[in-house]
Amino acid sequence: MNEIHWLKRYGSAAEIESPIPVDVRARVLRTIRVGRQESYWGEAVRPLAAVLAASCTAVVASSYYAMEAWSQLQSPLVTFVSPFVVTLQ
Repeated sequence: MNEIHWLKRYGSAAEIESPIPVDVRARVLRTIRVGRQESYWGEAVRPLAAVLAASCTAVVASSYYAMEAWSQLQSPLVTFVSPFVVTLQ
């Protein structure tokens, strides 16, 4: 069979089937009923708050490791001697 025949067959099958009924009345009525009473933490703010929380967590974690590295750079003599502290005690 060629493509034209397949397309005609699928087209005739599609004409027989009825479209899926979509009922959005309940959602529209709920939106009208709620109106402007939706809280500030609506659907638009929640994803932004999640991204903010994740980025703050990443900043805190990276700051801890950065402070460790910075302290070693600030005092290289302490860094050099620190492995021998146990031996010297």
